[in-house]
Amino acid sequence: MRRTAKMGAVLALSVAAGCRHRTDSAMSAACAPAAQQAPAEMDLAQLNGGYTVTFVATEGPKAGQTVSGRLMLRAQEPALVSVPYADSNTVVNQPVIGTLDVATDDIGAIRMGDLMATDAALPGVGVYVASRRGGPITGVVARVGSGSNARGLMAFDGGYFTLFVGRVGPGGIWGGWASSTGTTVTSDARGHFCAEKLPG
Repeated sequence: MRRTAKMGAVLALSVAAGCRHRTDSAMSAACAPAAQQAPAEMDLAQLNGGYTVTFVATEGPKAGQTVSGRLMLRAQEPALVSVPYADSNTVVNQPVIGTLDVATDDIGAIRMGDLMATDAALPGVGVYVASRRGGPITGVVARVGSGSNARGLMAFDGGYFTLFVGRVGPGGIWGGWASSTGTTVTSDARGHFCAEKLPG
């Protein structure tokens, strides 16, 4: 059964996903975990654009495996940037959406709907930014798959594939990821990712 889950629970996972890495000689040396950047210091205007993205699985059925693909991010339509949230002290926005072309099975991540969906109201990738009302950004996550980006719902009960943005720079994005088919927020697979920005 699908139930509404709090955005704060997902954002809290960013610390765990960014820190629980395992050294494995089979991992791609070109994509190593990056040092965590304070969310308030992230320049989110740098997110828009195309990327070559590599995912490394560190836990789960495909631990030690890597897969590469293409990530495309663009600005969300102004009328859809604000995301309703029950906690009056927290503001959640979706300033960026996009698509992800990658073989999720290769790293043990599940596919939540259409990863290439371009509908602004139900995108293949939705980037969510949380902040305390009147305060700095406290967390940035991306939910992958159109089935995870329905307004007001977080499909943890039916599974999830979530990216936890740990660092944003002019050359790319780095962070952790977690995925599960279960009915709790406990992940079945996790790892880290590196997205290198394409020219232009």
